[in-house]
Amino acid sequence: MSGQVVYPSLTTVAFDYELMGMKSAQYMLNLLQDEQIETNMDMPLFFVERESVRNLTKDYVKEGLAPLPHLA
Repeated sequence: MSGQVVYPSLTTVAFDYELMGMKSAQYMLNLLQDEQIETNMDMPLFFVERESVRNLTKDYVKEGLAPLPHLA
């Protein structure tokens, strides 16, 4: 999907759907062939930081509202 739908653009996670598809297909093939199947499949997630994230610590310090004394 291209183009901006909301402002500010939202922070999200990216997921490798192609890798998930390949692992799922291999799982099914192994299952059909009575081979050992992997019961725990770790999949990488990627944090995509966009405009909806801000540095709260910096904002608190700038306005003198530091939640912790060592940040003031």
